[in-house]
Amino acid sequence: MANIQLADNLRRLRKQYNYTQAQIGKKLHITHQAYSNYETGVRELNLQLLAELSWIYHTSVDSLITQYCNAKNPSSVEVKNYFCIKIENSENDILLTKNEVNLLLKYRSAGEAERKLAHEALDFTER
Repeated sequence: MANIQLADNLRRLRKQYNYTQAQIGKKLHITHQAYSNYETGVRELNLQLLAELSWIYHTSVDSLITQYCNAKNPSSVEVKNYFCIKIENSENDILLTKNEVNLLLKYRSAGEAERKLAHEALDFTER
């Protein structure tokens, strides 16, 4: 299961703490490519690495997985909805394809002008 909120938090926190993927990989004793795969949701983190990352970024494991984390104020988090790709299907699950996950990640990292263009292209704007 690729957790989009976790991947987003890992990327955001690494950049806010001015770390490279190679530096985080070294702290975790993994390659920068392995860490990149966690940031993009290609691979799942195990509990040991998740715990180490929560220590590095001064936040809880729960916050890394489910909440918007900010290095500038790690004790204060803003709760936001998060999406997971799941293998099992139930009424409450939102199943996303890899392409949909990539689009969502690109949208989240886009600036306001880019998001507006995306809305216009998909005809989501209010009239």
